[in-house]
Amino acid sequence: MTFLLLAIPLLAFALAAGSARAAPGEEDLDKYEIMYRLAPDEPDKYTPGQRQFDPGFLVLAMGANDVLINAEDAISQVSGKDVSGMLIQHMVTRHSEGDWGDLETQYPESAAAQDEMIAKGDLDFQEIRGIHNITGVEVWIQTNFRPDGNITTFMLPGER
Repeated sequence: MTFLLLAIPLLAFALAAGSARAAPGEEDLDKYEIMYRLAPDEPDKYTPGQRQFDPGFLVLAMGANDVLINAEDAISQVSGKDVSGMLIQHMVTRHSEGDWGDLETQYPESAAAQDEMIAKGDLDFQEIRGIHNITGVEVWIQTNFRPDGNITTFMLPGER
């Protein structure tokens, strides 16, 4: 299996800075409420800005890399702005805040078990996975917790 290890300076800066974000303006509030599921009283939902764990090193399997790069290229063409690396950064941030994406609807028991592991802080030698639909393709993001450093991998289901 071939993996591509990415070192994205912008991503490294964002992760080092934690999950600090500028507060949205009043005009952006509706957009943020739609983008994020704001449900702090529900343990199986994540809350933006509350990082739950360190994603560690990032690894992209070739198929997932292609899907993410193609999506970013399409966004760049439509918006007229270079968004290289921003989709990956956004996904890592949301994953580390406890957003499991479609895992919560496809496998609610697994999502609840992951939330419980995080709440207990018992993550050594565990893994947490999210499932996200990117341009009609299911992309998995999985963090393996190791005492010597966490590894977060983006992959397609067949790239295990």
